[in-house]
Amino acid sequence: MSGSNSAKRRTVSYNTFKKWQAELDKECKTITWLLGETTVVRGVKYVTKLKCSVCIKYQSKIAGKRNYSDKWIVGADSVRNSNIKDHSKTDQHQHAMALLKRESALSKGEGPSSYAPIARVLHGLPEDAMAKLRIKFDIAYFVATEKMAFSKYPALCELETHHGVNVCSEYINENAAKTFCHYIAQTRREDLVQKLASANFFSILMDSTTDKGNIDDGMFLVLWCDVDGSDEKVHTKMQFFAVARPTGLTAAGLFECLQTSLQRIGISAIDAENCKQLVGIGTDGASANVASGGLKGLVEKQLPWMFWTWCLAHRLELSVKDALRGITFDIIDEMLLRLYYIYEKSPKKCHELEGVICELKQCVEFGADQGTRPVRASGSRWVSHKLSAMKRIVSKFGAYTSHLTQLSEDPNTKSADRAKLQGYLKKWINAKYLLGCAFFTDLLLPCSIFSKVMQEDDLDVLAAFSSLLRTVKELRKLSDRRLECWPTYAATLKSLTEKNGKTEYQLQALTHVTQAKDYFSQNYQRYCSSVTSSLRDRLAWSDLELVRDVIFCLETQGWQKIIDDVPDEDCENSSSMEPIVRLGERFRVPLEH
Repeated sequence: MSGSNSAKRRTVSYNTFKKWQAELDKECKTITWLLGETTVVRGVKYVTKLKCSVCIKYQSKIAGKRNYSDKWIVGADSVRNSNIKDHSKTDQHQHAMALLKRESALSKGEGPSSYAPIARVLHGLPEDAMAKLRIKFDIAYFVATEKMAFSKYPALCELETHHGVNVCSEYINENAAKTFCHYIAQTRREDLVQKLASANFFSILMDSTTDKGNIDDGMFLVLWCDVDGSDEKVHTKMQFFAVARPTGLTAAGLFECLQTSLQRIGISAIDAENCKQLVGIGTDGASANVASGGLKGLVEKQLPWMFWTWCLAHRLELSVKDALRGITFDIIDEMLLRLYYIYEKSPKKCHELEGVICELKQCVEFGADQGTRPVRASGSRWVSHKLSAMKRIVSKFGAYTSHLTQLSEDPNTKSADRAKLQGYLKKWINAKYLLGCAFFTDLLLPCSIFSKVMQEDDLDVLAAFSSLLRTVKELRKLSDRRLECWPTYAATLKSLTEKNGKTEYQLQALTHVTQAKDYFSQNYQRYCSSVTSSLRDRLAWSDLELVRDVIFCLETQGWQKIIDDVPDEDCENSSSMEPIVRLGERFRVPLEH
């Protein structure tokens, strides 16, 4: 029976559908998966759409397969037996059937050999054939880890044969490489589950990544402490364990994505019963992750002990940006950018600048900085870049202004460019620019030290959090200290000279010197407070009581001093033990596990 538009849509009677289901079962296993959406017309039952039950069941896991389509999930309109055969041969359907077979075998307690052809073969392989197969596994693993296409696998096998390695002719195709990688991943995951089972606690790190279709996926790593090392030391271990695609970049979508990923390491649900070993989660600072109504809020409802953190270095960068936005730093930042681009793509100007510096060295002290070109002031390490660029300005200010003067007067320079350089020079000889670079160098130095600590390869939690608290402490010291005692600012003031009624720095006359000094003297404490307040806001300072408690427990070298400072009769009631009490109370559920 044909519908109103038989070219695009076709229906058949329900009896015909059941006949197809039985006839095609031997070839396509249709009884297992073929469904029909029915309707009744004049007392006769018809099938109007075809569906695949296994594709529906494993939709989230097959969505990334080649030529994926949801047609057989929402219902295929054209009801033809040829369409049934075609669907049974698609990658997504075959992958879904393999998942169904594996799930069924695992539910019966059967091993991989019951559902995997390769696993059955491996049980009967002689040693020499096993050695050849190991080589193919190694090649497949190399292809995957080097981010090569699986189509390169056969060519690499041929290359090994050319080099005299006997790899045989079996399993020299793309599908074999995919299968090998699948079992490598499965084995690694099973090993990881065993390691986590023996670990007391573990944490999860999650971030977003994109595939070739620029679709957001969630990437998950697990972090735990291995106490069974051969050297009697506790080693921190981290391993990737899952990529999962969220249904949406919302709190609910991310929560479901996290729960799906945890199921791959044996955690069936995010609740107090199943997550007693999970003590921490690290994400980026997106509001969907860290807001009270975001993923953090949903997880903490189920796991109230969870310690949630996101990149401290990134939050430091953002907090400093917030604090310095809309103040004098903006004009200095613009100068750093303009000056860098003047020399960025001009080897000739860089060579001329080196000549100017060589000439000025005879009568000017440039300090310890041996660099010549302006430093790029932007990048992922924002604080460090800005600090380096401002230090270079303070060190080579006279050379830059002298060279700009030459360029602005050079007849070979375009008139428009000369006018632009003259405008830059007129602005930049204002003392607010030079003193501002010196002032903000001192202000950003504590933040820069913390940023560099966060970049070290052997960083641990104690060093990170201790450095964070030390950064805030140093900022407070700056605020309490007179501006004239700030090291870089004081050295710059000391280098100012008076000549013919003008104030000079490295032979360059400055303008508005008194106004610049007054400005920074009146505002330096406000800027210190602004940076400190922004740090508190960005770093969720109210949560850092937990950080302090962690540092207290880990900094064992300070315990003896605490004990010595407390009288014997007060030891039992001493408040010095409160951090341990608070930590014990917070993590009561994991600790009792």
